[in-house]
Amino acid sequence: MSNEKGCDNGICFTSPEDAIKAPRERVLIINCVNTAEERKPDALITVDVDPGSQSYGKILCKLDMPNVGDELHHSGWNACAGCRDDDSARRSHLVLPCLHSSRVYIIDTRDPQALKIHKIIEPKEFEKLNATAFHTPHCTPEGEVVIGALGDNDGNNKGDLIVLDSKTFEVKGNWPSTGMLPKFHYDFWYQPRHNVLLSSEWAAPKTFKNGFSMMDVLQGKYGKNIHLWDYNRRQIMQTLELDNVTGQLPFEVRFKHNPDEPHAFIGTALGSSLIHVYKDNFQDPWKHEVSITIPPKVVASWTLPTLPAMITDILISMDDKYLYASCWFFGEVRQYNIEDPYNIKLTGRISTGGMISKDYGLAVLYDPEGHDTVPQLEIKGVKFQGGPQMIQLSLDGRRLYITNSLYSVWDKQFYPDMSKKGGQLIKADIDIEHGGMKIDPKFIVDFGSLEDGPYGPHDMRYPGGDCTSDIFV
Repeated sequence: MSNEKGCDNGICFTSPEDAIKAPRERVLIINCVNTAEERKPDALITVDVDPGSQSYGKILCKLDMPNVGDELHHSGWNACAGCRDDDSARRSHLVLPCLHSSRVYIIDTRDPQALKIHKIIEPKEFEKLNATAFHTPHCTPEGEVVIGALGDNDGNNKGDLIVLDSKTFEVKGNWPSTGMLPKFHYDFWYQPRHNVLLSSEWAAPKTFKNGFSMMDVLQGKYGKNIHLWDYNRRQIMQTLELDNVTGQLPFEVRFKHNPDEPHAFIGTALGSSLIHVYKDNFQDPWKHEVSITIPPKVVASWTLPTLPAMITDILISMDDKYLYASCWFFGEVRQYNIEDPYNIKLTGRISTGGMISKDYGLAVLYDPEGHDTVPQLEIKGVKFQGGPQMIQLSLDGRRLYITNSLYSVWDKQFYPDMSKKGGQLIKADIDIEHGGMKIDPKFIVDFGSLEDGPYGPHDMRYPGGDCTSDIFV
């Protein structure tokens, strides 16, 4: 295949309308955590997704990190659509924060077939900020990369954000202007036109690194709040408290891409709900409502009497028409029409098996939705382990890429076979006119068969920009 080295204008597009018309994705760059019994370094892996290429569906590049135990998780660009007023901005480097080691790798992606480590920021450089366990990075129009931090230097809970210079990658300091911080942090999204940054909650590193426990939830060691920050003043202006049923573990945050739209959605993992955050007028306070809750299934032979869907990732299409939600426990991805954000509708659903597959052995005693269990998805002789987790949509909305690793500690707890055999990448084709999805029966990439593996694939990026890293201003 021909090299995909970015765009002539440096950041490829500056509006959702232009993004939809951008060239088709040809490669995916995927964060992969090593899950071998004797751990080896994590890797950043490039996959060919150009159907006209002889290497379609193959690994083009595997860049091993120089350390063991980093836990690569999310990634973000040094420059994106929000940098439209900076003529020197170039989408050339990926920022890779590490959840366990608290390192930050800067990767030169100008040739996706020859990825290179540009810089390593060691955890010692962040000690003065009292920030660790890094999660989501986003570039900003101010020439910075902001990274969410989940803990303090001792691994206790501390909801913080840190700042790098987007060109030199020097550590600039903490993003908040005051010491008034959330108890927890997880994901965030910002929208300058509404002067807001929206953040969610997980738990302290000391908590989630030990695996998931309902007792920890009952003891308040996991979050259930959403925080709205004054973007310009860099301080919290409002906190939305979610309820104990639908609001537990608010994970991924997504605003609609149209920067004028005051509508965002958050997926709650344990609550298995989509929370709609909105305001009616610019000067009004933000409000929230539960858009949908996926009902749990009554099961036998599990730690709890009911099994939640476990919404661990959500994504909004570039045209703001559809929202996709991965249900890690149910082994599903669901598609919702959100054109009317106050009345969203289920328009599609695919199933890969998950915990309720016939292979997993978990007996479903009652399903309020009446869905049949299915065998674990198998494509070209390779089983898709676990359930759908991270998702990435093509800019034109027609192809949804799906990986299955959530977090290595929780993978091993809930889907031990995935830790042993590695994770996979699959694709679903989308009906953008009427809604609906269909799994591509010919596309699968197995990260369990790679040298030095197995690996668990997580976050995905296109060199030209995508639906979860570009924020329009």
